[in-house]
Amino acid sequence: MKKIYLALAIVAALLTFESCSRRGDTGDRGPTGTVGPNGPVGLQGPTGPQGPMGPAGPQGLAGPQGSAGITNVTYSGWSVSGAANWTTANATTYGARLTYDRTAPGITAAVMDNGVVLIFARAVTGIPATDIVPLPYRSRTATGGIATNIIDFILNATGNIRYMYKHSSTAPYTAAELGTLESRYIIIPGTVAGGRLSSGPASGYFVDDLRNMKYSQICALFSIPENGSTVK
Repeated sequence: MKKIYLALAIVAALLTFESCSRRGDTGDRGPTGTVGPNGPVGLQGPTGPQGPMGPAGPQGLAGPQGSAGITNVTYSGWSVSGAANWTTANATTYGARLTYDRTAPGITAAVMDNGVVLIFARAVTGIPATDIVPLPYRSRTATGGIATNIIDFILNATGNIRYMYKHSSTAPYTAAELGTLESRYIIIPGTVAGGRLSSGPASGYFVDDLRNMKYSQICALFSIPENGSTVK
């Protein structure tokens, strides 16, 4: 009988042990804790190899047509006249005191008939050295009287520009004084119809409009650089 009780006791103990060792169900997850601070930035790694070029994108729309330009405008560089070039030859023909001839290959018969020739001068006696004036140029005496000095020009022949010095002064300029004059010419050929330019950036301007423009305005209108020449 004692053996039976002992066996039952052992079985009961085993059942109790198994019951205690069995794992219970997982409980609910607790709340997430706060995010910790970022760690220090690591060193930059080496640059990787360049990837292949991507495909070309579609071609864009064509832009608007630009304004027509004048590609045959001729402009000279600045040239000093020189005292020796002012002479009395042919002067009386124009009622002048002295004349100066400058070679200008762009002066053709067509230019003489229909074109526009503009001449600008600097280093002219009687005006500030930095000023650039259009020809014809007229200066009055310092007292404001009627006595004047005039530098003008005429297209007397193809390939040539003839400058003329006229005066009504008791102390006219000498050849030495005129010799410091520097000039630059601009030739706009075959674009005049009824006294008005009919093509290019100056289309619609009258010839007198151009003659009354400042040197800087003319250069901007025809995209003429401050220095340089197209004369060949």
